[in-house]
Amino acid sequence: MEGLTVKAHVGKKLKKWLEDSYQDSVVRPKKGSVLVTMIIPFLELRPKDYVEDLPDDETIEIELPLKRNEKVYCQSTGKVYYCNTIWRNTLSKAGHKKVKWFFETTFRKAFHTFMDGHIEGQHEKMGEKERLEVKAAVCAFLNQYHIEYDERMISSMTRDWWRHVDENEKNRVSPMVY
Repeated sequence: MEGLTVKAHVGKKLKKWLEDSYQDSVVRPKKGSVLVTMIIPFLELRPKDYVEDLPDDETIEIELPLKRNEKVYCQSTGKVYYCNTIWRNTLSKAGHKKVKWFFETTFRKAFHTFMDGHIEGQHEKMGEKERLEVKAAVCAFLNQYHIEYDERMISSMTRDWWRHVDENEKNRVSPMVY
């Protein structure tokens, strides 16, 4: 499927995670997905003096699907072009923030799911006393996606994990027995 390609600034960690998750350097969401629906309002026309100053190691490409009726035949050249006068071809600054927020949220959900399974699996195998430390589980998650990390990233992800655990404990509902 051919489509409109848009570049989005997401940061090094998210770029590496997305490349390993999708096994490709280009994210190709399906037509009607949440990502496509979210990006469309933030597309704008590219100005004449537009200079792309996004660093390549922190940028991903998102290929948005086009509808079938958006093919245009140019009689003078004899080629078929894909165009859509409604869609624009550049993300606005607010669009970059929105896309980054979307992928950070998705990353956090994947991280929390991994941690739930990894720590619970270690808990069942080893017993209460020899339970795997949270820091080691964070490192295992980062190693799984080949993300380079330092102590600062590990501590921030560890804090995020404990915030997640605290929120789940507060929101847990106990069944009432009559």
